[in-house]
Amino acid sequence: MNGYENDTKPKKRFVQIDRAGHLVFSDLCAIGASQGGILAIAQKYNVTNANLLATLGTDGCVAKSNYTPITPQQGWDIVNYATSAALEETLMCSPAMAAKLAG
Repeated sequence: MNGYENDTKPKKRFVQIDRAGHLVFSDLCAIGASQGGILAIAQKYNVTNANLLATLGTDGCVAKSNYTPITPQQGWDIVNYATSAALEETLMCSPAMAAKLAG
């Protein structure tokens, strides 16, 4: 084994986003929101087996008994911030932004 495999430990970041669906980083909840969402559009146009995607197509998009999801824009803002912070730390050798992720 070389030194990279033995000695180099990758920096890792875990960002938990409360009240977010599985695909919070995507535009899943924003697609066709004014038309009832992506699942409603698929059903309207008789997309084959659209109902099989019901859970994925609404994950984090609709309120549930235990939480109200964040808006797509809030999710994108958090993901963009965390991504930028990690890139600044790595590419610009600037740990200041990444240190803020702990908060």
